[in-house]
Amino acid sequence: MTRHYNVAGHTFAVSVRDELFALMGNYEPFECEGGEPLFSLTEDSGEVPGYTEVFRQEDDGAYIICGHTASGDDVFEFRGRTTSWGCLICSKDFREGRLIMTSREPKMVLDSALMIMFALATAEQDTPSEWYRGIRGSG
Repeated sequence: MTRHYNVAGHTFAVSVRDELFALMGNYEPFECEGGEPLFSLTEDSGEVPGYTEVFRQEDDGAYIICGHTASGDDVFEFRGRTTSWGCLICSKDFREGRLIMTSREPKMVLDSALMIMFALATAEQDTPSEWYRGIRGSG
């Protein structure tokens, strides 16, 4: 199943199993009919692909490890202290993302993947400035 959401004027599509949509209650106010998505996130099966680590960020025992595959796709692996929770594999233009769930932290992995996809797909569109001008009423 695929659902569309619109945040700050940008539509994106999410295709995941029903159990994951059940964790997305905070996205319900942003659900929309569809349209051409800026990016799509699709749940996929399989294992975390091999990648070269570029950097990592730690937050209270949880890690996001950023890297790239041999073909140049960006990888964001979400890990606990000892296990992988899942990963996001992004196309070079950040328009397509594959989400692989590997553990028991699906809400954190899904939210983090959407945050990363949204930030990277909208980076060149001045989204924060446009959003801020919109809420202030100045064009």
